[in-house]
Amino acid sequence: PTVLSVLEGAFHPVLERLLARDSWPQADFNALAREFHFMPLNIRDTLNEWADEVLGDFILDGEDPVVIRRELIAKETI
Repeated sequence: PTVLSVLEGAFHPVLERLLARDSWPQADFNALAREFHFMPLNIRDTLNEWADEVLGDFILDGEDPVVIRRELIAKETI
């Protein structure tokens, strides 16, 4: 199984979009959450809980901007 298989399917496209950038201004992060019909805190909690469990650390860091720790995924997918 891949590290993504542990993540709830509804969050896969959200994570994919977030991984496209190093960081997201809070307004952009909130807009992305609305686009996928999630609350920003729900995205942060779900992705960080998943990342902590399978990657060993939180993937989302900071408030404004929200920093995407893409190196955590890169290590796993290589």
